[in-house]
Amino acid sequence: DLDTIQKIDDLIRNAVTKTRSISKMLSPIEIDQSSLLPAVEEMILQIKTVFKIECSIEENNFQDNFNSTITTNLYYIIREAINNSLKHSNADSIHITFTQNDNFLYIEIGDNGKGSNSFQNNTGMGLKIMKYRAGIIGANLSFENSSSGFLIKISLGIKNNN
Repeated sequence: DLDTIQKIDDLIRNAVTKTRSISKMLSPIEIDQSSLLPAVEEMILQIKTVFKIECSIEENNFQDNFNSTITTNLYYIIREAINNSLKHSNADSIHITFTQNDNFLYIEIGDNGKGSNSFQNNTGMGLKIMKYRAGIIGANLSFENSSSGFLIKISLGIKNNN
């Protein structure tokens, strides 16, 4: 009947829209120097649109003036952290905080989900990718899994890394 056909058509259109948005997020990006925050904001907009999940950014003295190697690797660490939250945590909220002082940059990506066993067991591919990228730029990575959600912390010495 006509209602069933309309529902199928709506489902197909929705799937095509989500697939396009997801592929846009997965495609390699060109991040120029001083463009981490706009790239993360664009990713968050896509997440809100596609996954209907609350996602926010907080900045505390963030300068966003790193070289392209640091900027690119931080972007991909943040993206992997968010992808893991979307896939494994059943979270309905993700929050990213950028805090910077003269010597360090701190980034926290947290969700209000159930966490991830792969991070607890140190077996997840996403964890390995994030650790690898952190190693490239000399950043430290830590993970906290609790009943209130999952938190990824990145710290990067920036005195001579700009």
